[in-house]
Amino acid sequence: MHARLIVPVRLGFLALALLLFGIAGSAQAARRVEHYNETFTVENQFIGNDACPNSEAMLGAGTVHVHGTTVYDDEQGLHFNFMTNLQGFIGVGQTTGARYQMTDVQIGNQQIVGHLPDSNAISTFISTAHIIGAGQNNNLLVRGILHVTSDENGEIIALVDRFDIICT
Repeated sequence: MHARLIVPVRLGFLALALLLFGIAGSAQAARRVEHYNETFTVENQFIGNDACPNSEAMLGAGTVHVHGTTVYDDEQGLHFNFMTNLQGFIGVGQTTGARYQMTDVQIGNQQIVGHLPDSNAISTFISTAHIIGAGQNNNLLVRGILHVTSDENGEIIALVDRFDIICT
């Protein structure tokens, strides 16, 4: 029922995880801590959904701030935490021309224990997004959690994948 909106959210989680894994995994394994801050502009399209009867497709742009910390431990393990914050996102409805605003916060944590590629991993990503428009029954609250634990063979041994969409 809500798959049309969830897909961009889940793809956002995946893209961000891969980006951060690439940033974190590019350094040599040694005992140290790295901090990073990035700001970039995003343009996106959101598709209407079945949760809100008055929703519509929307095009918009805003600024994403990414803050993170990566710790490399003595056993060549890797631990990183990040937070993204979407600010100033303004969208325009493709049917009505109505103006929408969106805020989004994503928090993530990933631990890779042992030597790559024979290591186990624990990853958790939490997202909360608000899409706010004029009028009734077109405001969305999207909440999601994705948790994956894998063993040293890459087999998933624990998985939580829950996304809720609420029309407000």
